[in-house]
Amino acid sequence: MRSMDLETCGQRDKPNTTGTHIWVTDRAILDRVSRLGAPLDLPIGDIEGILIRINTDLAFPTPAASDVLGGVRTEVSLGSSSTEETTIAVHVLGPLTMEVNGRPVLPEQWRQSGAGAENIRKLFAFLVHHRNKWLTGETICDAVWPREGDDDRLRTRFFRTMTGLRQVFRNSGLAKPVVLVQNGLYRLNPAVQWEIDADALIRLFEEGQVRERKEGLPAAVPHYQQFLEHSAGEYMADIPYEDVSYDVAAHANWWQDRREELLRQRREARRKLATHFLHSGRPLEVIGLWREEMQERERDPDALQAMAILAMQAYQACDREAEGLTMLKRLRGVLEAEGEEPLPELDDAAKSLRRGWRARAKSLRNAAEPGAKTLVI
Repeated sequence: MRSMDLETCGQRDKPNTTGTHIWVTDRAILDRVSRLGAPLDLPIGDIEGILIRINTDLAFPTPAASDVLGGVRTEVSLGSSSTEETTIAVHVLGPLTMEVNGRPVLPEQWRQSGAGAENIRKLFAFLVHHRNKWLTGETICDAVWPREGDDDRLRTRFFRTMTGLRQVFRNSGLAKPVVLVQNGLYRLNPAVQWEIDADALIRLFEEGQVRERKEGLPAAVPHYQQFLEHSAGEYMADIPYEDVSYDVAAHANWWQDRREELLRQRREARRKLATHFLHSGRPLEVIGLWREEMQERERDPDALQAMAILAMQAYQACDREAEGLTMLKRLRGVLEAEGEEPLPELDDAAKSLRRGWRARAKSLRNAAEPGAKTLVI
């Protein structure tokens, strides 16, 4: 992105000499900036949206002086007084939704900002994903709008969307800043109590792993069950995949690693639970978990086969070999489509299932032969 000495959505004027980004919004702010030693010669009647930038190589200035004037030469104050008792719950498993102090942010509140609800939600999702980091404007724009090649349009969209996001929080009753700015860097305010459902799920899975290592698999079963119960939604489900060139794909599809991590944990939790249920004499629950694995939109051949080996044993344990063989045929079709060869262990499980099916069929034929004794109850 190219740098500008003064940006006003196409307007230029005399720059200051503070070396600090300022978002000029009214006469009081102009006076405070002037007292910092910045001679300004700007029309008071048309100052909304004017950006002063000098002596820095950052292309994106801060969008709100109210967030930085208290420490304009150093850093933003993160004191708890500015966001006291503010809790923001963000649901990122499935479509993104948000609650501010227990009250849902309604769809119309996203739209009322005037910057486009989709843009605001994508910007907010990216800030939530990286909420423990300071981010440059360039980094944000590369991720949120990877297809926009015009610097001026991109800069305008960035500021309008950031202003729109702030408006969403104001419409939700928050007067203090939620998005902080420092020397052209942005982040969500850590003084806010953030409750992110995906983070809670990952902690739950990791707690289960700790319990399993210390006390064995049965002690971790409740953790894995609760994890599966709440992990059905796809991470950042309404953020579209950007089919862009390889060099920008990592920035554009920033959510992909976390989505794959949660999917991997879901597969592992199913496998662990299936192992426990099989050894506990609960084959029907193993079959249920196997069906869930087959219904995943993104299938992993190795995970499918590991679950199938357990499922084939479960089908045999509950005398449902024919159903197991049908599911095995379906699995082979999936593997063939993926260009994968069945594991030897899967072939062994299939052979055992067929032997059981043949033995059961023979037993039924013998019972049906003339002269066979029939037990009447």
